[in-house]
Amino acid sequence: MSKTWMVQGKLYKVLKEEIVTPTFKKRGFVIIDDEGQYLLFYLYQKHCEKILSFQEGEWIAVLFRIRGKEWISPKGEVKYITTLEAIDIQRATPSPPSATYQLEELENMDDLPF
Repeated sequence: MSKTWMVQGKLYKVLKEEIVTPTFKKRGFVIIDDEGQYLLFYLYQKHCEKILSFQEGEWIAVLFRIRGKEWISPKGEVKYITTLEAIDIQRATPSPPSATYQLEELENMDDLPF
């Protein structure tokens, strides 16, 4: 089984369900995490409905897997695709802001590797 991750954020947008083939469907949704990153997740098959019990603006926790694959286009171009596959979604409370360094502190650090 692949490794799972969890992230919390505000539900920003729920996308329409896409029927890719008669036997495969998916639904995307976007959250904004506590660092202001917009993260796109996908639910597949019978799990597409899970996100519908949440409202945009609500704080949620998403358990997910990182999926990656190589794809060769009809023109022979190699592409790499990374997807965040949501496994479970739960209501959550906003987490406190993460610690950040002041710019002056970073400028005074002499041991940076670059």
